[in-house]
Amino acid sequence: TLSTERIDPTQFSKSVTSASAVLDQALGVRIQRSGNIGRAEQIQLRGAGGHQVGIFLEGIPLHSSRGAAVDLSTLPILALDHILVSRGAASSAYGSGAQGGVLDLKLTDPQHHEMAVHTRLGSLGLAQADAGIRVPIGDGGLNTALHLERGDGDFEFEDINGRRRTRDNNGHEKAGGLIYGRWQAGQSTRIGMLLEGVHDRRQEPGSEQFPTLSAASERERMLTGLQLVSPGLLKGRAAIKAATWSVHRRYAFRNPSPSLSGEPTAFSMLDSRTGLRVNASWEGSVHHRPQATMEGHFESAVTKGEENRKETRMSGAFTGGWSVYPHRSLTVLTMARMDNAEGREPVWVPKVGFRYAYNEAIHLNGNIGRLFRDPS
Repeated sequence: TLSTERIDPTQFSKSVTSASAVLDQALGVRIQRSGNIGRAEQIQLRGAGGHQVGIFLEGIPLHSSRGAAVDLSTLPILALDHILVSRGAASSAYGSGAQGGVLDLKLTDPQHHEMAVHTRLGSLGLAQADAGIRVPIGDGGLNTALHLERGDGDFEFEDINGRRRTRDNNGHEKAGGLIYGRWQAGQSTRIGMLLEGVHDRRQEPGSEQFPTLSAASERERMLTGLQLVSPGLLKGRAAIKAATWSVHRRYAFRNPSPSLSGEPTAFSMLDSRTGLRVNASWEGSVHHRPQATMEGHFESAVTKGEENRKETRMSGAFTGGWSVYPHRSLTVLTMARMDNAEGREPVWVPKVGFRYAYNEAIHLNGNIGRLFRDPS
């Protein structure tokens, strides 16, 4: 019963440079950029910040154990088929980190031979290139995409004292890509495999009063995932979906010559998250649809700097839901999630909601439930 909008591939064009450029068109979505083109782009959904919105790639969570927001500019645009934007409290379905809503990015199913290459040049030395290839293989195929980007970023400006100055050490280099394969295994079972990675290096210019000419940061992400979808069990009356994944994120900062004494010269953070999620639902009735989901995660976070620290956490959850359709225009949903994690007591997350469709253009949604947020 979340308010969900589908952004279709017809809205993608050669002028679109990232997923955030497409999401800018969605109702209630605002993209926050931390500087010029090439800097981080994070979503704000109905006032909820990026760390409060769950972001999934083919159902695999991209957010880290530290709770940091996902940079949307790192996703290869040519691999995407559509984006589902779900607004409203989603903690009962997706757990911590989804208080403000959910983005689910869906990749194109490689049914036909396709190839595309887009290049762009812009101000401040910006150069971008996107390439995508889709190849059908037997009962499935491969969807591959690559994004390359660089920019100088330096520009002249007038400071508060009226002096002409140059904003130096403001460049960036970025490379990201993914390979997605999907195959039919049996009459109604599909298997998907996903490999995605990003390397993002940025110069850090510091503030106007205390510029830095040698500082730089690096961000890396590596994701692997395996999916199984079988919608035709028990003669089409039951469906099961399963996914397992591993996501690794690294952030490193170095500044050999800090502007102020006492500032750190280098530190790094490495996050890892491994998970398993299984969902089963009954599709044999037009009047109701029960479903159940079980999931488990293992997370680790390593920080290296003036002090070295390593933390690990295991967590798991069980979610039960029941959708009832008393009328073709009305859906009523009840859902409850039992979420448990090391270091805290189990959290009970209930939710009740409804969706009424007066016609194709007018929908009324409402829900009441509980939110929660795990400490990062």
